[in-house]
Amino acid sequence: MDFSKADGGPPEGAFAAGDPDDPFRDAAARPDSWLRSGFSVLTGRGVDSVLRFVLFLATAKVLAPDQFNLYALVTAALATAQRVASFAAPRAALYFRSRGNRGPLYTWLFLTASAGSAAVLVVLAVAGSLRQTFFPGVSASLLFLGLSPLPFMLLSDSFSGVLLASGRERFYAATLWIRSLGIAAVLVTSFAASDRLAWILWGRLVVNACVAALVLYGARARPASREFGPLAREATRYVLPAAIGSGVVALHRRADVFLLAAFGHTAAIGGYALCYGVAETFWLLTDSLEASLFVRLARRESGPASDLAREAFRRYRTVGLAAAAIAIAGGEALLVVMFGGRFPEAPKVFPWVLAGVVAWGITRPFESYLYSRRRTDAVLGTQIAGLLINVSLCAVLIPRFGAIGAGIASAGSYTLEGVIVAGMFRRLSSPDRKAA
Repeated sequence: MDFSKADGGPPEGAFAAGDPDDPFRDAAARPDSWLRSGFSVLTGRGVDSVLRFVLFLATAKVLAPDQFNLYALVTAALATAQRVASFAAPRAALYFRSRGNRGPLYTWLFLTASAGSAAVLVVLAVAGSLRQTFFPGVSASLLFLGLSPLPFMLLSDSFSGVLLASGRERFYAATLWIRSLGIAAVLVTSFAASDRLAWILWGRLVVNACVAALVLYGARARPASREFGPLAREATRYVLPAAIGSGVVALHRRADVFLLAAFGHTAAIGGYALCYGVAETFWLLTDSLEASLFVRLARRESGPASDLAREAFRRYRTVGLAAAAIAIAGGEALLVVMFGGRFPEAPKVFPWVLAGVVAWGITRPFESYLYSRRRTDAVLGTQIAGLLINVSLCAVLIPRFGAIGAGIASAGSYTLEGVIVAGMFRRLSSPDRKAA
């Protein structure tokens, strides 16, 4: 099978017209099918987001402030490791499964999840100075316990891409809800534990292991060695820039948290994490729609794909501005009423964090288009620029302004990154570029 094609259009040997195994054969002619499928994903993620958001706020109430600061730092490390060690496997799963690949793709996904998990744990095991710098006050045992769900989360993320590319949005949604309900049970039972933080972290490990098993069952994850070599080479070439970019994005999302700790503002991490927890619910919307949009973009030629990306951006922009207006009022009220006493600085930080989240989120269709055209190098360049801007601003602003400085740095870096990726899309999707 030929896994490559220059402009990212449908490859030879993938789903043929009318193929009964093609989950999108009946929707291909509907230009808004990505939106319908995306809202199906959004429904699943939306319910899950409400559950997770409530759980996050409940955790902040259940744990003492000093324990919640540690919890926020450890879970930020887990989220960062999840993105860095994924090797962009979820993106590869969406891309290659939407083009008809199964067994060899599944083998590649298993191998990348195993290798990524091992790499993260080995680095932390041997880099004692790294732990002391970015995780002050966190014991090695607690840090490793917090990171222990990583292998199962990587498998769940990768094979969830298989579920979405196969049109199994409902099963995917069910796995999200089961995970959140399981963690809710852990949180409730933590009241009987002598060490609530350790109980919650152990519970997250068990729940993620069970959900990973369920996702693998639903994806019918049967690895195969036939044609694994060509698929592995092509998948690696496709995701290498995306994998680097995924790590860069993960660092961009959480660099401010780690720099708050490094610059001696660990006590501000809990409140800052609450701001991000509220603001990042917007990414639930953009990520859900983008998962469906990407599958459609990957199956179109460049001209129709760029038109679809522009249409998607207009919708994202409208929804983004409306969501920002609602969130700024509701989020501020929530932070003041529920956490004003524990984390008084959070309401001041929140508007800055929200501005950055919305600015970056509404440009996701442009990034998705570039990924679908195999222009992962262009996306990587914008992501590196965003990270460097964020770290530079944090280094200047955090020592003087603390968490508010981190929020300003986040807003500035995400806005500039969005402008850069929009300009890149405009240049690479121009008529002269297509004709060339």
